[in-house]
Amino acid sequence: MAQVAARLIFWKPSPGHDTVETGKQLAAGSVPAALSAIDTSNLLVRLRASRGFARLAIRGHHFFVENARAEAALEGDVHDGYLDVRFYGSFEALAKPLFQFMTGHGLICYAHGDRELLSKWPAFKEPEIDRGYAARMQRVLERHNQKVREQEPDPNRRAKAMNAFVKSEQFRDEMAREYDLEMARERGAAATVDVLLMAAGEKKMEVIRVIRRLTGMELREAKKLVDAAPNVVLAGVRREKAERVCDELEALGARVELR
Repeated sequence: MAQVAARLIFWKPSPGHDTVETGKQLAAGSVPAALSAIDTSNLLVRLRASRGFARLAIRGHHFFVENARAEAALEGDVHDGYLDVRFYGSFEALAKPLFQFMTGHGLICYAHGDRELLSKWPAFKEPEIDRGYAARMQRVLERHNQKVREQEPDPNRRAKAMNAFVKSEQFRDEMAREYDLEMARERGAAATVDVLLMAAGEKKMEVIRVIRRLTGMELREAKKLVDAAPNVVLAGVRREKAERVCDELEALGARVELR
């Protein structure tokens, strides 16, 4: 199946449910209580009568349409109180008119990829890149490339894997984490510092045991922290303690930074 290019969730405004959190819950398949009812049958019939959706197919709780000229398609599911719509290809050709139709009929829209409510269809603008963006991206790509090299010997498949990574939500999450780490370093530039585990090294289980002892974490939490490195192990500790922790972890082969 083709990769989903965008996903929009629509529901009717009601007290306490006009929030991003409601959108996140619906995207995860968790339906909050007391969502307002939607006359979806009538709504989809009206949608089919609107411009660009004459070929909309409605099959029970599922609907779909394809725009071959624009190389775009959508499919959606009708649930109790909301609609979940996925877009493929050049999605804006269908997503924008659908958004305008649904919001014109009083529905709220949550954009799953952007994790925000849309009050109007976003207009493209050139991204504002701060001075540290390129350095952060280089660190993220170098780390991921090292992991890919360990798992995939074929250079062509490695290149494809890296291209897919740059377009993924994982890449955006790691860039955001790098930014948070930079901000943590700036905040902790005085008497206290953060201890950052950059890589666990070969003695991963021993590193996990040390982190559990230092933080009081359960095994699952400590393993998750180590697997998601770089991560903050201890935040806002005195430099003397941070240096002792750093020495202990580095003795196990881990790569650690103080920021």
